Amino acid sequence: KAFLDARGVPYAVIDLTTHPARLADQRALTGSSSVPQVLFNREVVGGADDLEALEAELGPDGFLERVQEALAAPDPTTPRLALDATPPVAADGRVATPTPEPPMPRFDDDDDDDDDEPI
Repeated sequence: KAFLDARGVPYAVIDLTTHPARLADQRALTGSSSVPQVLFNREVVGGADDLEALEAELGPDGFLERVQEALAAPDPTTPRLALDATPPVAADGRVATPTPEPPMPRFDDDDDDDDDEPI
C-alpha cells in the first residue's frame, strides 16, 4: 500500500481474512495464494516485489504510464475482479460489523486556568 500511496496510485483492497471466499478468485486470477497480489484491472502484476521490479524495469514515468493505461481501460466485467459487495466475515465465521469509534473527549478550555477539565 505504501508503494502505491507514495506514487499516488489509487487502489482497492480485498482483505482475504475478512473475505475468505475471495481466495479462490485470487488463485484463479493470479495462480498464487500469497498476499498481496497486485492487479491493474485485468493485468496481473504479482506480489509487492513484482510491483517494485516493474517500476525498476519501466522507470518511474513508464510505471505510472502503464498504471494510467490500465486504469483508463473499462472496468473488468469478470465477476472474479468485481469489488466485493458482501459484508466481511469475522474470524469466528460471523458477519463482521464495523466497531464505531468512541467519541473524542472534550475539555473545558474556555477559562484562563491551567486546569482543563473533561466536559
